[in-house]
Amino acid sequence: MRPRYLLLYPEDGGAAERLFERTLSSLPPVRRERVLDAILRLEQDPRPSGPALRYWRTPGAEKVLSILRLLPGKPFRRLSEAYHDLLQARDHLSVAGVTVLYSIDEGRKVVWLMGIRPD
Repeated sequence: MRPRYLLLYPEDGGAAERLFERTLSSLPPVRRERVLDAILRLEQDPRPSGPALRYWRTPGAEKVLSILRLLPGKPFRRLSEAYHDLLQARDHLSVAGVTVLYSIDEGRKVVWLMGIRPD
């Protein structure tokens, strides 16, 4: 089946791609395969649903600011980094204990893979 969307990394000097490689290589093989399969399925459906995964979309900037004021950051993340992630990667997919952050460009039919992190 021909992909409906193209999966791309942002032009950030390869930082996002290295992050994906490093995170995926640290996972046990079974979890890595589940995450890779979910990422590749984004080519067909960038807003997936199913029992083993969870998709959600970041609310607007005003809502993000109010959330971050209520939750003043996590000890391992600076507030500005959390804010940047929420605004840049509007779409999120949680599967096998990993969250994939991405953004959908409907006009160009591109899914930008922005980040990945263990839950």
